[in-house]
Formats: sequence, structure tokens, C-alpha cells
Amino acid sequence: MKPLADAHLALGPVSVSGSTAQATASFRADLPVFTGHFPGRPLVPGVASLALLVATYESATQSSVTIVKVSRSTWKSPAHPGESLVIQITWTTTGQEIGLRGSVTHDENSVCQAVMTLTRRTD
Repeated sequence: MKPLADAHLALGPVSVSGSTAQATASFRADLPVFTGHFPGRPLVPGVASLALLVATYESATQSSVTIVKVSRSTWKSPAHPGESLVIQITWTTTGQEIGLRGSVTHDENSVCQAVMTLTRRTD
């Protein structure tokens, strides 16, 4: 499973304003992220929701990053393949460290909220 690759495939256009970005996404049911999660009633895994936040940042800044730490994350309602998801992120940058806050919603219901620390990849 490669959640970040699947998140980039699911991600639609990204709108950027300063250090904030918004995007939409929809996971196709045939993506590897759904293998075993859960047969007969697939759900977007939590790691895929976090990957959407990272993918949105990468697309907004045209950079590659690595997650250093997830300080806080909450999941309130499930998301399913094919549903239209809205991603909103804000970030601050200090040297190589990026502080990212974001949310994923579906029909105005919170799917995921997270605060994480990223670092730029140099490879």
C-alpha cells in the first residue's frame, strides 16, 4: 500500500493563497489503499486521509516532504470510495521544518483533522 501515491491520484485541482490551500479529492474504489479495508464496505483508511493533507501540501508548494510527526489527529465520520472530499490546509515554515494543520470533510462533516510536522525531502 502506498497511501501518498493513492492520495495524489485522488487529488483534484489545488487552490493556493499564501500559506493556505484547498482541494477536492475522490478515491477510486480500485486503488490499492482499499485492499482489505474493508471487503464489501470499503472505507478510506485513516492513513489515506493524512496522506491527502500531505499530497495537498506537496501539490500546493511543488515540493516533496516526509512526515516527521503527527501531533494530533481525529477522525469523526467515515469516508468511502467515490465520495467528494474537501481538503483544507495551512502551514508555517521554519528552516526545513513545516508545521501543517489540515482537515478533510465530506458534505460538511468532518472526516479527519490533523496537526503534523513535515520536512522537505532532498532526494
